[in-house]
Amino acid sequence: MVAAALAVPVLLLGAAPATAAGFAVTGAPSIASSAWVGTPLSVSFDGMTITPAVDSYRVSWHWSDGTLRAAYELRGTDPVVGASYTPSTTDLGKSLYADVLLRGANGELYATGTNLTGAVALRGFDDAPTLAVTGSGVVGEPLTVGGTGAWSPAPDDVQYVWHRYPVDAVVASGTGPAAATYVPTVDDIGSTFYVVATASRWDRVDNTQTSTASTTVHLGSFAGVERPTVTGTGVVGSSFTATLDVTGTTPAPASVDFQWYRTDGTPVAGATSATFTPGLDLLGEPLYVVATLRAPGHQDFVTLGSDYSATVSPGSFEGVARPVVTGSGVLGTSFTATLDVTGTTPAPASVDFQWYRTDGTPVAGATSATFTPGLDLVGQPLYVVATLRAPGHHTYVTLGSDYTRTVSLASFAPGAAPVLTGHHVLTGTLTATLDTSAWTPRPQSLTYRWFLADGTPVAGETGATLRPTAALVGESVYVEVTAHAEGYQPYVIASAPSGKIAAATAAVSQPVVVTGSTVTVEVWGLLPDTDYALELHSTPAALGTFRSSSQGVLRATVALPAGTALGAHSVVVLLDGAEVARVGITVTATGVAPTVPVATAAPTAPAAATAALATTGAGDATALLAVVALLLVVGTAAARVGARR
Repeated sequence: MVAAALAVPVLLLGAAPATAAGFAVTGAPSIASSAWVGTPLSVSFDGMTITPAVDSYRVSWHWSDGTLRAAYELRGTDPVVGASYTPSTTDLGKSLYADVLLRGANGELYATGTNLTGAVALRGFDDAPTLAVTGSGVVGEPLTVGGTGAWSPAPDDVQYVWHRYPVDAVVASGTGPAAATYVPTVDDIGSTFYVVATASRWDRVDNTQTSTASTTVHLGSFAGVERPTVTGTGVVGSSFTATLDVTGTTPAPASVDFQWYRTDGTPVAGATSATFTPGLDLLGEPLYVVATLRAPGHQDFVTLGSDYSATVSPGSFEGVARPVVTGSGVLGTSFTATLDVTGTTPAPASVDFQWYRTDGTPVAGATSATFTPGLDLVGQPLYVVATLRAPGHHTYVTLGSDYTRTVSLASFAPGAAPVLTGHHVLTGTLTATLDTSAWTPRPQSLTYRWFLADGTPVAGETGATLRPTAALVGESVYVEVTAHAEGYQPYVIASAPSGKIAAATAAVSQPVVVTGSTVTVEVWGLLPDTDYALELHSTPAALGTFRSSSQGVLRATVALPAGTALGAHSVVVLLDGAEVARVGITVTATGVAPTVPVATAAPTAPAAATAALATTGAGDATALLAVVALLLVVGTAAARVGARR
């Protein structure tokens, strides 16, 4: 029962008012006179009249000494059971009563109390079983206590104590289902057993029951035992097998042991298993076997001897086939020899192999069914011979197998082709890179050869990096990479061709320059984003250092040094001190109508690249358009100078 607006009972301190105010009440609340642990007590208002109606009330439970045990607040519409109190083991021996405070909707109050219970006590069990010990009484077979009926209510636990009679000794005790069983041993032979069982429950007095006695403990006897039987050829190295049919044997034996004998009744030393393999010392003799049955709590039983076995004799292999070989012969893979022994009698205990060259020479160390040939056997087929062995049998060497496939080098499973990176210009470099991560196997080494687009080898170029020379200007190149690994055919794979190799070209805004004035120099076909030095020759004079664009174009306006001699000069472009391009100018004292400049490339010095390989093909057309545009600009400027003159 749930109190109004309260999830659990609320302990209230203090006493209820002692007088009534505004209520007309007849009768008094009451509770049961007997109190039991675990049985709820409820306040009864039967026989009472209360006017006006109760709006809310409080019920407080106390020991007889006034100690508060619990208190509940309820609405007038709540069932009275909501104020119930269930005694616990803490209340044992205590008497209980309840105080009740009634409240009206207009402030009416009425305080009253119930009668006092007797001392709180534990009940006894309502019912108990009649116990008996059951079981065969055979040593090793369980005795179990059980019976008719059951404890009511169900106990929390049952303690079982096993007693041995006539010597009243406790042999086992415990709680739970496992303790209800006892397995007698040989020490218990001649005794009977009974059980004292005590049921316990938190709200009940313990209840003890004693069982009736068990059957007297005794050893059992086997019945329905057969003679053992023996099978086997008797060939030395093969086995005799003894079996005992226990289908009709009672009880089923826990173990069956065997002993083999010579015909004179002498036991064969160590021959105590169901299976026995005779040795050469028993040649010419038949054998027989005796079985011993055992089971817990039963007398051992020794059978009569079996019939004689076959006479022990040596044997020979029959039905032996030639070995068969499989395998591709590719270096690094294995040949496998198999011998079908399905029709071979007897089944060999072992089969060994030896591999041979075609000339009959045994391959050293090749004595397993699986053999992986090495480089020394490339170009040769092989064959194999098998040797069969079995105890008590002559060794048997088979005919040779058919020849294997010829041993050959393995082949690569290649990945991607090599890739060229760098700049296809003079002073640039082209580098071949081969990603071998997807190759099987990974190459152990790589070699390189460079070729012109028409397949002509580039003389002397056998490394991963190529530095274009003046002789390669205008040519496209590609690289062939050869992958190598021990035991594998070399694999050649080619890159895509590069763009045409270009040389740097320079031009000036005007070929005739007045001393002390400036001139604009434009150079294309250079390495991108690279610093270049400009000098005025023939007596070198530094004009400054300038950086090429990401397209490999350099444009710079430079001032001629004061005092520059009149006459012909050259503006020279240098990279790390090496000339890559030059263009001629004429220095005069006064302005002279210029002619259209001629772009000039360095005749021998290496030049920087116009573009990376990623723009191959576009760089050549871009450079040509740049030359035409610059010449048009310079020509227009020259015409204007002429007009001013």
